[in-house]
Amino acid sequence: QRITMSRTVVSGARRFRSVLPQLLLSLAFAPARGQNGGGAYAFGRVEGLPQTGDRAASSKHLQATGVENLLDLAKERKYALVNLTARSASRVPSVLTYPLGGGTTSALMHVGTLADHSPLTDTLRMGTPTFVSSDERDVAPRDTMDTSSAASSTQVPNGRDGQRQNTSAQRDGSSPSVTAAPPRSDGQRTSLHAVPPMHAVASRFTAVLQNVASRIADKYACGVAISLQGAQGGAAAGAGGLSPLEPFVWGSVTKQFTAVALLQLVDAGLVQLDGSAADLIDPMLQRLNLGSMRDLFGDMAATITPRHLATMRSGVPDYDTATPYPSFDDPFRAEVYAAPTREYSPADLLNQTWVASGRLNFAPGTNFSYSSTNFVLLGLLLAHASGEVEWDSFEQRSILNRLPFSRRRLYNQTIFAVSGAPKDYTKVHGFDRTSYNGHDPKKLPGKDVWGVHGVYGGWTASDLTAPAIDVARFSYDVYGVQGVKLLSEATRVVMVPTASRIYGFGTFNLSFMSGQSSGGPYFNAYGHLGATYGYQSLVAYFPGIDMSLAIATNIETDFQAQPAEAMCLAYNAVLQIVINKSITCTFVGKGYYDRKCDCGNNYICDAALMMCVPNLRGTLSKDDCERECGKQ
Repeated sequence: QRITMSRTVVSGARRFRSVLPQLLLSLAFAPARGQNGGGAYAFGRVEGLPQTGDRAASSKHLQATGVENLLDLAKERKYALVNLTARSASRVPSVLTYPLGGGTTSALMHVGTLADHSPLTDTLRMGTPTFVSSDERDVAPRDTMDTSSAASSTQVPNGRDGQRQNTSAQRDGSSPSVTAAPPRSDGQRTSLHAVPPMHAVASRFTAVLQNVASRIADKYACGVAISLQGAQGGAAAGAGGLSPLEPFVWGSVTKQFTAVALLQLVDAGLVQLDGSAADLIDPMLQRLNLGSMRDLFGDMAATITPRHLATMRSGVPDYDTATPYPSFDDPFRAEVYAAPTREYSPADLLNQTWVASGRLNFAPGTNFSYSSTNFVLLGLLLAHASGEVEWDSFEQRSILNRLPFSRRRLYNQTIFAVSGAPKDYTKVHGFDRTSYNGHDPKKLPGKDVWGVHGVYGGWTASDLTAPAIDVARFSYDVYGVQGVKLLSEATRVVMVPTASRIYGFGTFNLSFMSGQSSGGPYFNAYGHLGATYGYQSLVAYFPGIDMSLAIATNIETDFQAQPAEAMCLAYNAVLQIVINKSITCTFVGKGYYDRKCDCGNNYICDAALMMCVPNLRGTLSKDDCERECGKQ
């Protein structure tokens, strides 16, 4: 059993005022592998502590009432030693006990010396953390645990241009039976039942995620981070030399954060989804010397609504020219790479000749076309509706303010990079391995974009930098069944896409990548793909098991296969553990559109024959299909 403690804040206490201007400490414990609880790994995060080489320690007791009672830690410039009450260990899963020397049973942790560490936001590690759990903190596993697997795959849409991509994957895991209720067709929540405590299965989740991460890292020669988040906590893994604790660049996953910000203003009565977008955007455009929406996109732009922008149905042209069809020419990428230190403001993007063309691609609301420009315009709308005068004064992190502090503080590594390059926010280098502009995708490691400022050029369309654990948690804080949510129930359902559309409100319908039967409870999935220069990612919420998965990779490939393959593999591996049922999948298809995660759920009901037949486009299990056919 591996357990994670929650972080606790101690601030303002007079007796600590000279030492602790602010303390944020997160602790994680894990038995050392192969030691039957005879040792522990620890992880901690400390902010606001002075540097010291003094190795003396102070200890305090943890009350047995739960995870929020960590007391008076890291006192007087020392490295912390925490003594936890052993009496609660059999009943409170937040407390870990293991035998100490001499047979004494207790729970002990030390974070490590603060010497040679920054006093602000410094990560201190002892040993290697191997588990993450608790809804208050996620910690990355770093060891590899072997599990068996079977091959599989899936097909998902491209996060930049809305096209579909192909993947392949493997499956592993099994465990005690758990049943999860499917979501209702109206998007309302359904309650889960018989869900086991996270601590009962978390080590198994960790093992299968580590297996997936290692396989993807080996296959694609890249770094991978994977994080799973549920109501009671989560698990995480990293491979290719990277960790889910390390911030990644998430590209278009940013759009989900922007969509949540918009809906929070709807909740507050400051924005009407079907009102005029121009009324809220034009004041910002005028400050940028861009005139108005009409000036940029023609008279029809006056009919664009915030909903049109958030659902990619406005007709606004895309500033991003990274579309693999009909050719791999990408003029904007060439411009970004030619001037790697150039910053791109919203004005720079909207002034591109193919964007400010004086016309829309179609009448608003009549069609769908993936365009990141929609979310740049939403950024201007959000800034104005929030009362900001300048576009870059809008605080994107403000969407987290709705969460209680105990939850909000976990996002301390979530950053929105309004300016700068990835090197200013993360140690993770990103590599462009695409075919755009004549580049050879087989030339490894690819073009290093770590110092390219244009990676963040999309602002509210693509400037998120965060660890995988934060992104998985965010998805759960939007969609999950339990806990305080970022949105009201009325606005949350807006972000649940309908079955008939690939893209909803800042959200892709990712159900077809699950490999599960569309007639069963585990088919549905929604979230977002992320792609920017050198980095590709994916986050999805699976309502059938009330869990979110986030995948981050530090390469960019033509069809974004690696995050989608990892997602398909990881979801079905986790699902096997949840439902205690073996899932066998194979990868089929060769083209851009015809590749699929085939887990045997490839049947359709042939109306003419009145019988079920296998079909590449089929999404039903044989049993579900026969029930469907029986109704006709």
